[in-house]
Amino acid sequence: MISQVLDPDKSLSQAVKRMSTWLSAAGVKPPSSDTGAYSKARKRLPEKLVQQLVPKVAEEERKASSHRTTMVWTTGAGTRWDNSVDE
Repeated sequence: MISQVLDPDKSLSQAVKRMSTWLSAAGVKPPSSDTGAYSKARKRLPEKLVQQLVPKVAEEERKASSHRTTMVWTTGAGTRWDNSVDE
C-alpha cells in the first residue's frame, strides 16, 4: 500500500507488478497478478491497523535509509544509480 502511494503510477496493477518483480528477484514465487483478490483483501483490513503500521514502516525505512548511500556513476554511456552501497 505504501509503495503504491509513493509511486508516480498509483495503480494497484503497478504495485502488484512491483511486488511480483521484487519477490522474483528474491527467489520467491510471486503470487497471482490478478488485482481483484488484493483489492478485496485490502478492503477487509481494519483502518486502525493501517494507521498503526504506516508510522512503523516509515520509521524502519528511515533507519534503513540512514545506512545507505546513493552513488551516481557518470560515464560516456550514461548515468548509473547505485543504492546498494552501505556506509
